[in-house]
Amino acid sequence: MKDGPHTETACPPEEVIDAFEAAILPVRAEPRVAREERSLHIFTDEKQLAALAGTALFSDRRLTLDALSCDAPLGALRIAVLRPEGPVLIIENKSTFDSAWRALRAAENPGYAAIIFGGGDAATALLADLRELPSTLGITPTAFEYAGDVDIAGIEAAAGFTSLLTSAALPVSMAHPLWDAVARSEPTGEDITADRERTGQAAEAARLLGLPRTVTARLSEGVRIPQERIDRTALADTSWWQPAATRTALGTAIIQA
Repeated sequence: MKDGPHTETACPPEEVIDAFEAAILPVRAEPRVAREERSLHIFTDEKQLAALAGTALFSDRRLTLDALSCDAPLGALRIAVLRPEGPVLIIENKSTFDSAWRALRAAENPGYAAIIFGGGDAATALLADLRELPSTLGITPTAFEYAGDVDIAGIEAAAGFTSLLTSAALPVSMAHPLWDAVARSEPTGEDITADRERTGQAAEAARLLGLPRTVTARLSEGVRIPQERIDRTALADTSWWQPAATRTALGTAIIQA
């Protein structure tokens, strides 16, 4: 049998290699996180590490995700079931979805019945599935909450999802602690879609959605902050981002103790 044509795997740019060399040693000792979260730590770009997976940098196991103390996120099934009844959280990005369900699975009292990977604009295609959660997965959703990136596209996705569920008479709101935490994080750079018209529309949408002022402030700055800024280590403490009712119950329990 003849060998097929030989193709060279592309070598990453020198600046990428330099970034790895500067980051690998300290990263080995850090807590394990999702791939896109680690990508933000190294490159200030949540998508760069996944893009490098097929390059010579990762060929022949010269470098592995294990060496970077991270792993590729789960999410092809798009849902993690946690309890039979309660609010359902829809997360825009796969890595945040992966880190969030792991944290709640380990929590003593997960406030959410399920977490769903929404995929940004793709979340608007979920309506029929959300209606049938009691039949398909035995979950009784009491409400739906949404959390996404702090940028124009993230606000537009949240507004579209909210409009769709509202028109279907399904209870929907924003996961305020998660939005606020993302907005308070370091921006990755300029939001290149932030022209005056879209920025104004996004700011008005954020106001109508009742999002925290920290979010609208970031929109006015014209920057973008991906959800992955709130990584697995931050989400491991679920007390601050559980549903409001669960946070209240936890606070009462702490006071009584």
